[in-house]
Amino acid sequence: MFSHSRKSILKFLAQIQQSSHGNGQPSAYENGANTAADILSNSYELNAQEVLKMQNQDSEISDREGGVDLSFFKVLVAEDNLINQKIVQKMLQKMDVRFKIVNNGTEVLEALRNDYFDMVLMDCYMPQMSGFEAAALIRASQERFASIPLIACSAGLMEDDIVTSREVGMNDYLLKPVTFDQLRGKIHKWANRIYADLSVLDTSSLDKIRIFDDQHQTLLRSLYQIYSENTQDEIYKLRDLIQDGTEELIRKKAHMLKSSAAQLGAFRFEKFCILMEHEENLDSERAKKLFTGLSVEYEKSRMRFSEYCQNLSQISNVLM
Repeated sequence: MFSHSRKSILKFLAQIQQSSHGNGQPSAYENGANTAADILSNSYELNAQEVLKMQNQDSEISDREGGVDLSFFKVLVAEDNLINQKIVQKMLQKMDVRFKIVNNGTEVLEALRNDYFDMVLMDCYMPQMSGFEAAALIRASQERFASIPLIACSAGLMEDDIVTSREVGMNDYLLKPVTFDQLRGKIHKWANRIYADLSVLDTSSLDKIRIFDDQHQTLLRSLYQIYSENTQDEIYKLRDLIQDGTEELIRKKAHMLKSSAAQLGAFRFEKFCILMEHEENLDSERAKKLFTGLSVEYEKSRMRFSEYCQNLSQISNVLM
C-alpha cells in the first residue's frame, strides 16, 4: 500500500519531478499543477465537511442547469472493490455515460495510453499502485493525458486524503459511499467545464500557421478551401459508411478527420472524431448520434475559419 504521509508524498513528487527535468520537458506540474515547493508554501484549508457540502451543491446545480449531453462523455473508473464497481457501473449506465472500469493505478496508466477519456474517478487506495501514485505519475508525464481531470474517491471523511489528493495534482474529491445525484452532479460539473474549454476553432493554432504564409494569406486561403470542400466531402463519405454499417472503415475515416481537426485547432470537431474512433459499441444508432454532433461542430469551425480569413483580409487591405 502506498504510504501517503506528507513527507512521503513530497519525496515521491520530488523524485518524479527530477526525472521529468532530466527529460528536458516540462511536466504537468510545471504547467499549472502543484509542485513540491507549492505544497510546502501552501496550507490547504479545505476540510471534509466543506468537501461534502460542495459535493451536495454540485448535485443541486446539476438538477437545475443540466448541461452537456453526457452520452458524449467518457469516464475511466479506477476501483478495486467489486461491489463498488457494480454500483458505479449501474449509475453511469443510467446517466448514459461511456465508461471503463480498471482495478488499480497500473491499469489506469495503461488505459489512458490506449484509449480516450474525459476524466478519471480515482479510488485513492488500490493494490499494486494506489490512486495517489497514479495521479502523481500522470501529472509528471508529458503524455497527452497529463492534464486530464482526476477526481479522488475515498470512503469516510479523512482530511489527510483530501490534502494528499491535492498534493498529487487531483482536481476534485468525491466522498464514498456516493449517491446517484452526487455522482451525476460531479460528472456534470466537469463535463460542462471540459466542453466550455474546448474551442470551436482555436485561432492560436491558425496564428502559428500564419508564420509560414505570405502577405496575401495564400496558405491559409488554400487550407480553408480544403477544409470547406475536401473535408466536407470526407464527412459525406463518413455518412455513407455509417449507412452501410462498415464499422472498421467508419473508425478509419473518423481517425483521418481527427488529424485535420487537431491541426487547425477545431477541438470540438476533433472530440467527436475521437469519440467515433474509440467507441466500443459503434452500432448504427450510436454512430448516427455521434455523426450529428460531429457535423454540427465541423460546420461551426468552418464558419469560424471563414471569419478568421475575412478578418485577415480586411487587416491586409488596410495596411496595403
